[in-house]
Amino acid sequence: MICASVIYGKGILHSGTHIIDLLRYLFGEVKEYKALHSIKDCIGFDDVTIGGFLRLKRCDQCYVMAGDDREYSFFQLDIVCEKSRLYFSDLGFLFTEQQVINDPVYKGYKILGKSKTRKTNFDKAMINMVSNAVGHISVGEPLVCDAEDAMETQKICLNFKKQICRN
Repeated sequence: MICASVIYGKGILHSGTHIIDLLRYLFGEVKEYKALHSIKDCIGFDDVTIGGFLRLKRCDQCYVMAGDDREYSFFQLDIVCEKSRLYFSDLGFLFTEQQVINDPVYKGYKILGKSKTRKTNFDKAMINMVSNAVGHISVGEPLVCDAEDAMETQKICLNFKKQICRN
């Protein structure tokens, strides 16, 4: 893993928890984090979207950028790997992949090849969550995300908020 970046909006405790949880799922536990920027883009208990930096077990540099949900809703995740680039866009409904190829013009250089884009199954997220919960209750299937995962993610998001409040 080389690096990752994500852009989200609608509050650190609303959408941000999903982002941090997804990053932990993909890249392992958070080793270090620092809040760098905030935008008051929503109303209610979670009025601030926070951007910052994360160092995770399998991703040494991950930047979380605070968008402004007052303008429009969005979610984008860009993952740069040694042999490919993976990009989720359109609120997670589209997935684009580019493989690293030899540059046909400059010998010895590598570039990203043609993009291959497809729809994801993000529209089935709630169905999959319920199915996982039922499987866990009925036959002991392991949960994709358990209470301990949720509490760790919540702790990170609350600490992001505390860091911003100190600045």
